[in-house]
Amino acid sequence: MKKETLKIKDFNKEPGLLKDKPDRIKRTNAIACALFKEVPVDSSMKVVDFGCGTGLLSIAVSSKAKSVTGMDTSEKMIEVFNEKIKKDNLKNVKTCHICGFDAEYVPDIDCGLVMSAMTMHHIPFEDIKKYVKKFFDMLIPGGYIAVADLDEEKGNFHSDNDGVFHLGFVRKDFKKIISDCGFENVKDVTATRVFKADKNTGQGNEFSVFLITAKKPAA
Repeated sequence: MKKETLKIKDFNKEPGLLKDKPDRIKRTNAIACALFKEVPVDSSMKVVDFGCGTGLLSIAVSSKAKSVTGMDTSEKMIEVFNEKIKKDNLKNVKTCHICGFDAEYVPDIDCGLVMSAMTMHHIPFEDIKKYVKKFFDMLIPGGYIAVADLDEEKGNFHSDNDGVFHLGFVRKDFKKIISDCGFENVKDVTATRVFKADKNTGQGNEFSVFLITAKKPAA
């Protein structure tokens, strides 16, 4: 897919994404379970959730973490997330609106884990390494990165591929990006599998979601 035919998606104009649909909740819970198996999240860990959306993963991880900061470029999604925080009185969860589509807009927050779920395929290829490097710099020594996203697919996952820069990823390629940014112990697992009807034929398709984790050297 050629870069010039693509553009950054404005998720403020996607009202369907503001609703926590059952399949999205199920997928996020599976990602959280996989993350807990790979990363030792505990009450001393500060977590950043990049591309937090309406906060499903942030809230799930907040049950074990010291604090979670959810970051997103969509003001409307952040608004929905903030309503959940207020409603459920989530004292250890807060949000941060990112005001631009570049790694330089991500605020510097020291943390023990940076996680991101189903976000990276919406980021241009040349920018992914910038974000991963930014996450490396944010992490304390010995901190973790955890990225969940689609394995390579044929473009049928989204009903509209506007703003989709990657039809999933080849795991070894993404692991190399993470390794090249200085991370060690780079591993991948299958977090979950998603079943969706093909947007053209109506037939069911299966999509696998990976979870890649890695650790910043302790010294």
